[in-house]
Amino acid sequence: MKESKIVNSGGVSFDISQVKCFKLNSNRDFGPTNKLVIEFKTRAEYIWNPEIGIYEKQLYNDTIEVEFSDWETARNYTIEFEEIWQDYLEE
Repeated sequence: MKESKIVNSGGVSFDISQVKCFKLNSNRDFGPTNKLVIEFKTRAEYIWNPEIGIYEKQLYNDTIEVEFSDWETARNYTIEFEEIWQDYLEE
């Protein structure tokens, strides 16, 4: 597993090593087209449940949503994030 690396672009900072995908809607029929969603790998946390006296596994699917002024700006940042991600994977 590659080590963590924090990146900052478009007003958002995140650990590029935990990215699963970037989503940008290009069809107005399916919601806003200027919102970039960064989806992260599923992570597990173990939470103590005092009622039954054991740790229970909880899965989390974290996302960050970044809204831009227009689709063109959102697309440019998506391309930039994809390039950062690719560079990280090739290191």
